[in-house]
Amino acid sequence: MLKNIIEDINSRIADLGVFEKIHDLCDLIHENQIDTGTGEVTDNEMIFPAYYTSNSQYANVSIDNNKSVCYPRRAGQVNIDESDDYDVGCDVQLTVTYPVRYVGIIYKCDKQDAYRNEKQVMNVIHAISQFDNRKLCAELSVDSVRIKTNSFNTDRYEVINQEFQNVNFDIPFDCVVFTLDIDIIIISSKDCWINYECNC
Repeated sequence: MLKNIIEDINSRIADLGVFEKIHDLCDLIHENQIDTGTGEVTDNEMIFPAYYTSNSQYANVSIDNNKSVCYPRRAGQVNIDESDDYDVGCDVQLTVTYPVRYVGIIYKCDKQDAYRNEKQVMNVIHAISQFDNRKLCAELSVDSVRIKTNSFNTDRYEVINQEFQNVNFDIPFDCVVFTLDIDIIIISSKDCWINYECNC
């Protein structure tokens, strides 16, 4: 279910024509560095975003070649609320809230001014807000899908330090770097989640 919604959001961001690569849902990977001289594991921890490929394997998000990239990643604890307000007979409804962070690095902007960061993020927010709630609900057999935009950050140093540690790469100063925190809120019957009776 989350996969369908992420794919829908990604397709709308892709329509902006800004990003060369938009990844599927990512996780922050914590990995101890290996000393190249001794081959031993060190205490220096690398942190980087990575996406699932297959057979329990992940590939790290590549930040190079001056290609603009965007990726969503899990951003915290999923909240589940059982609400009596939506009870229909014996059918109990669950509200499930997924916190997701979108991270973007844009190498080329049409306009270079003091407000380019905010303009680019607002374009992404607008694209996300255009999703078709009724179509998604029908496809997933759920009662409601809502995207709530919480906050964004365009401080390049904060963003890079949050997403990458002990990873060497260079991002030119004129790039736009941002995080955008959203909640994906899904309301559907309890059976849909537990017995996978919906179109997950």
